Amino acid sequence: MRRLISVLALTLVFSVHAEEDDNLTKFGDVMQIALPALGLGATYIYDDREGRKQWLYTGATAIGSTSVLKVVYAKMRPNFSESRTSFPSGHTTGAFLDQRW
Repeated sequence: MRRLISVLALTLVFSVHAEEDDNLTKFGDVMQIALPALGLGATYIYDDREGRKQWLYTGATAIGSTSVLKVVYAKMRPNFSESRTSFPSGHTTGAFLDQRW
């Protein structure tokens, strides 16, 4: 419960202060790592070895699949930057990686 409140508070703080697109992008970049890391950390806090094993398997599968599909599809980003890593979304992969908790 405390983690949920912390995440919601951080989201609110960054949403209010995300006056520029750049700040919102940075927030998304941080949260795509922070949310799954919190899930993995919880497996250590609760000494959940089975949960940790599931997290590592799910993480390797999700991140590996996303990385391969980014190369296969090579879709241009909406802002027309030189990067062709728009699809599938790594941010979404990171967010859904932590949904077990």
